[in-house]
Amino acid sequence: MSKSGKNAASEIGLTETEKEAKKYFSKLLNWRKSNSAITNGNFKHYAPQKNDVYIYFRYNNEQKVMVLLNKNSENVTLNMNRYSEMISNKFKAKDIILDKEFDVENILTISGKTAMILEIR
Repeated sequence: MSKSGKNAASEIGLTETEKEAKKYFSKLLNWRKSNSAITNGNFKHYAPQKNDVYIYFRYNNEQKVMVLLNKNSENVTLNMNRYSEMISNKFKAKDIILDKEFDVENILTISGKTAMILEIR
């Protein structure tokens, strides 16, 4: 145990916020290990326009991942036409963080101050 009385491995002494952070990063890092597009895929990025949302793709022949980073305080709705080189206007995606699958048709809304990681289906 550390001098602070906290042990990250056993979660002894961790606050609820620290436990949630550990769970979040553990889930993300374990997913990353098994995703070939992330570990050795190609990279394509789209610089933010007026909306301050940065988007990039990691992809290979087996997988495609879309990462969206919204630094705005408010939600932003994106038109998928801008990303037509990488995806069609209609696609299925799985939100890695929320473990939720959904369909996208022409637009996608990302919450404020959020990172969204999507496996494109």
